[in-house]
Amino acid sequence: LFYGRDESFNEEQKYDILLAMENFRPEVENELRKEADNTLRKELIYLKLSIDNAVDKQKKSKKKRKKRNKRKNVKDIVANRTNDSIFEELVETGIVIPPKPVRLSNYIGDYQYLAETIRYAEKEPMPSLLDCRQLVVLQIILPLGSKNVHLNLSSKRSVLLVGPKGSGKEFLIHIACNEVGGLLVDLSPANLKNSYSTTDGLKVLLAMVKRLSPVRLKRKIRAFMKKFKSGERVMLVGTSSQPYRARLKQLLQVYERIILFPRPNYGSRRKIWFETLIEKYSMKIIDVELSILASVSNGYTAGQILETIKNVVNNKKLNKYNNNVCKAEDFIPILSTKTPVFIDEENKLKMWYKSTPLGRLRQNNIAQVSVLDKQNTSKNK
Repeated sequence: LFYGRDESFNEEQKYDILLAMENFRPEVENELRKEADNTLRKELIYLKLSIDNAVDKQKKSKKKRKKRNKRKNVKDIVANRTNDSIFEELVETGIVIPPKPVRLSNYIGDYQYLAETIRYAEKEPMPSLLDCRQLVVLQIILPLGSKNVHLNLSSKRSVLLVGPKGSGKEFLIHIACNEVGGLLVDLSPANLKNSYSTTDGLKVLLAMVKRLSPVRLKRKIRAFMKKFKSGERVMLVGTSSQPYRARLKQLLQVYERIILFPRPNYGSRRKIWFETLIEKYSMKIIDVELSILASVSNGYTAGQILETIKNVVNNKKLNKYNNNVCKAEDFIPILSTKTPVFIDEENKLKMWYKSTPLGRLRQNNIAQVSVLDKQNTSKNK
């Protein structure tokens, strides 16, 4: 290629722009062709939708005279597309995302051993992290993983996970997908705003998601979930750190069950420090330092604690004089830069949960149990 070529002007031996363009032109053409194909597919679908809407408006006057009991035939918007093309588009747009490689054993926590003592003081304790994990197993993993359990249980297809940021809500969703081998579809508004933000776009998206299934979205989600027949193992799982900012009535129309995530208690915090530092990273730390860290990290979420541990361990690895000995003073400066979950924020979540049907049912049960206890104590006297 360069035989007989005059390179006297190219003293610095720079690359040839034309040669580079010819080399990378096929790759660029393939990428542009894919983007153009996807754009044309969307435009064709939108054109069909607009034509169908125009035809429906013309037939409305005639249909009013007929009986209203006749059901309209529901048209499949993506009938002319294959499952492979639908899956490829959803992956490219970030709607279908791969779950993180985590398992149920990776969710660290402990039980609330002082629950009965707190109830004896006429206060309702917050659930522990292991309680939340158990609820996710019973309400999400078992119905999706077992066909018999799914058919025998009541048809509950939606769950809302509520708790402060970093409490492990999304982490458990990824765990559930790995445990059941499910497909993880991200329908959050932040993920849809760049690709399927219009009304027609949402119709196309929900039609594609249904084909792949073994701000204006709430009404369509309700209608979308009703289309699934009994036996189809599909679960709508939502997450929120500030559910009290939403309208409760409309929120309950979408989500049938609610799981409240707390700040980790002392036992959970100590277990997180112990298992992450000693068992995962093989660091050396004495029990007194672990107790200090568990006490100092009160109010911080599990995600903030794990992020602090990761930063300290990475700093120690980058240090030339690398050692595996840790002290509490290594973690406190980094942990202090993070904003904890204050008790006021936790009380807001508790009061909001009490206003839900499950919260009111729980309060009624507690009141009945307290009345029975008082009657039993009066009889014993």
